[in-house]
Amino acid sequence: MVNFENCPVVITSDGTSQGIFANSLSISQNLATDNISSFGIYGTNGSYPTEPPNGNINADFYISGAQDLSYFLNFKKSGYADTLNNFIDVDAGPFRAEKAVLTEYSLSVAPNDVITASISLDYYGAFYSGAADAQQLITGRLGHGGFSTGHFASLGFNDKPFAYSYTLSQSFQPIRSLGEPFPKAAIWTDGTESLSIDGYDLPSSLTGTYSPTNTQWMFPQSGGVALDIRNICEQSYTTLGVTGLFASRNVSINADNVINGSIEIVKPL
Repeated sequence: MVNFENCPVVITSDGTSQGIFANSLSISQNLATDNISSFGIYGTNGSYPTEPPNGNINADFYISGAQDLSYFLNFKKSGYADTLNNFIDVDAGPFRAEKAVLTEYSLSVAPNDVITASISLDYYGAFYSGAADAQQLITGRLGHGGFSTGHFASLGFNDKPFAYSYTLSQSFQPIRSLGEPFPKAAIWTDGTESLSIDGYDLPSSLTGTYSPTNTQWMFPQSGGVALDIRNICEQSYTTLGVTGLFASRNVSINADNVINGSIEIVKPL
């Protein structure tokens, strides 16, 4: 595994590039092998690769423009992910990887702090020497949780939450052909969008009242919320919304504190 801090990363798909400045970056590579054993020889007398090399790239970065959101959200199933020609090229620090797919994009928003995001990509093949173009790095105003907001009354919160996070997660199946060491394409197989919200005073009415004799639990409740992501100058970058099923709801009560609640909404893609 290779780790970097404060380095440029350029993502390219269908001729369109997006640059980010990663405050944390890691590149890992899998080199799967198996051993060869023979009759009459004690131990192993050789080894061979069981599959072509592949690996993973993870990067954490700050949201500094609307394109940091819209570019990566276009990689959902409704965008490029349900087509065959969907590989991404990644220039990360001094290295380059091709034939990659975006498996996760997440966003964390907290008050009195800048908005951070992370991406995870799987790539097929080996990474090799390259160089990210510093001219493509984004310079803009950082997104900030102190100015980002949304409407949460429909979810049961009596006040605005104090933190929320968004996650896009998806899986792919590589398609290989004879005579080609690396996949020709990767087909999207499944994915979810989820939104986790922590806030004050989540009323008991939202948790539902179930008993052993009713069947209300058989009909899952749904909800949704739209988040207005803004920068430190209170300029709106985008509205990020998720409408899906309640996957979890929790309430905690502690002495000398208000009632805290958390909700997770999951939308299958």
